[in-house]
Amino acid sequence: MKISALLASIALFFVLSMALAVASTDHTSTDFTSTYHASSDYVSGIVTHVVDGDTFNVQGFGQVSLALVNSPEMGTIEGVHAREYTMERLLDAVVFLDKDDLSGNYADGGIPCMVYLSGQDGKPNLEKSFNRMIVDAGYAVIKNDMPSEFDPAQW
Repeated sequence: MKISALLASIALFFVLSMALAVASTDHTSTDFTSTYHASSDYVSGIVTHVVDGDTFNVQGFGQVSLALVNSPEMGTIEGVHAREYTMERLLDAVVFLDKDDLSGNYADGGIPCMVYLSGQDGKPNLEKSFNRMIVDAGYAVIKNDMPSEFDPAQW
């Protein structure tokens, strides 16, 4: 009897500890203290907040703007749909970032990047960027109004 009560207490402690850890996680935090490094070419991190269709926060990196992509502004139904598209695919997901070295930060403070999702092997799936995905889905358009190291024709 005493052993089963002890095991039940341990199991309850474990469950409550896990629940507390999950409940205390703040997905909107701007405290970017950890960064995941996939390789020397790509920085990776978890998307913690989606601002709009083409702008989101990545833990350990900061605010990311999709390089050469423009989605409709929030306050329009199209903007809401673009944000929902990005949220469904990126929120709490690990992304791999290739920063655009030719352009500076955007006016909103976003760092322009090519964004890649994780493949089944945990490495970046370089066959299709999220930049291309959101454009192909019709929730954003390509913008070529600033210098960039990236060429949308090569996506």
